[in-house]
Amino acid sequence: MSGIAAGEFRGLLDGLGVYPSFNNYFFLLLFLPVALACYWQTKSVSGKKVVLTIVSMLFYAMWDIRFAGLLVLSSAIDYIAASNIYRSRYRLSFLMVSILTNLTLLGFFKYGPWLAENAYGLLGLLGVPAPRGAFTVVLPLGISFYTFQTMSYTIDVYRRRSAPAPDWLHYFTYVSFFPQLVSGPIVRFTEFSPQLSALLAGRRFTDRRLSAGLTLIVIGLFKKAVVADSLGAYLTRIDTYPYLYEFVTAWSVAIATALRVYFDFAGYTDIALGVALLFGFVLPRNFYFPFSSASPTELWRRWHITLGRYIRDYVYIPVGGNRLANSRRLLLVLFTAALFGLWHGAAWSYVAWGAYIGVGVGVFQLTRQRWQRMPIGFQWVCTQTWFLFSVPLWKGGRVEDVALMYRAMLNPSSVGSAGDWPTLILPIGVLLATAISPIALRYVRQIGFPVRIERPIVVGALLALSLLALSRPAKTFIYYQF
Repeated sequence: MSGIAAGEFRGLLDGLGVYPSFNNYFFLLLFLPVALACYWQTKSVSGKKVVLTIVSMLFYAMWDIRFAGLLVLSSAIDYIAASNIYRSRYRLSFLMVSILTNLTLLGFFKYGPWLAENAYGLLGLLGVPAPRGAFTVVLPLGISFYTFQTMSYTIDVYRRRSAPAPDWLHYFTYVSFFPQLVSGPIVRFTEFSPQLSALLAGRRFTDRRLSAGLTLIVIGLFKKAVVADSLGAYLTRIDTYPYLYEFVTAWSVAIATALRVYFDFAGYTDIALGVALLFGFVLPRNFYFPFSSASPTELWRRWHITLGRYIRDYVYIPVGGNRLANSRRLLLVLFTAALFGLWHGAAWSYVAWGAYIGVGVGVFQLTRQRWQRMPIGFQWVCTQTWFLFSVPLWKGGRVEDVALMYRAMLNPSSVGSAGDWPTLILPIGVLLATAISPIALRYVRQIGFPVRIERPIVVGALLALSLLALSRPAKTFIYYQF
């Protein structure tokens, strides 16, 4: 399809309110119910796979139909490579074909313009005229997520931790499964394939799965449409120009930005897990109350869990991990954290953000015993302050803008007036509520919360608020850009 035709197709879908996202009426009231009906009414094993594949490709093609072919191509290469890895004498060669193909595609689409920009800058420093015109390319939706999934498949087959998929359709159902295709969680073949085989062997749809799935969807919608988007509107009002930052505004922006990213991504993940449950699949969670953490290591283990364990299992441990001496291990922590940051975006600010996290985790590992002797409240305040101090790097922008925000955050004397302090009430209130939520949930379970009575009321209230918020123009999930 030509660029003009693809643009017209996307424009037509936008006019109809059709977009590959969970937070719109088209998905909730039409796409998902029809997909579930077709899936559960199909009785044959191959038929269920075909339905899942068609539904997933339709969902993905609604963004840009041209890149659906890239997804098929990438998965086909990895399927062929894994099959040859399993039975060929040249196992390492086929593994390298898979890894290099995936990294080349990811590098071209996601990091190509950034690398070209840095190359042009270097040429300029050397006095060599840079080529005219900027190198630009459209970033395929979800390429960071499905690339890591397909690479984990071939690596696990190479390590003999997984057998190859029985057929390409089985494998492509795993790669293209639409609830987690666009923004995760990053699911491994060893987690998905057994469930697919068991489901197709006769597992039935149950009321319990329906209740759990719908509850997760409602909670996710609430996190996204009510909390994250409200924080986004709040930031629009107070996050003006960096040169106008003062102490209170800078910290308000930092707290609200961190919370918005968390609720936006955690909301997507909850919806993805809920939708997957409706189709009969249990996906790994991606967040576990990170703002309740009392140490940098604990917070990092609870934030984007599936990406963290991916880098741990496929980079950190193979290179040496905890077997290395302290100095080398700290350098490895710094490297993997910087890689974590670079995965999020093609910019030096993301690399610096990841490196900042790595330094914090490394310092904590060296001072763990002293840290644990401090009062738990002090540990929590220090941990959250440390994490929030990374927000200017996450926000990125010009180096001057990042420096201005840090200058304001470190200068209490820059408070403009007493009237500025109320701007901290909303972000700090949300932060505290988020931090104590796991404690509140444990308390509720201990006192015997009458689920049959209250749960429908609570879920119904959250749904009503979410649907009301969805009546506003839909905000794209933040992690769609990654």
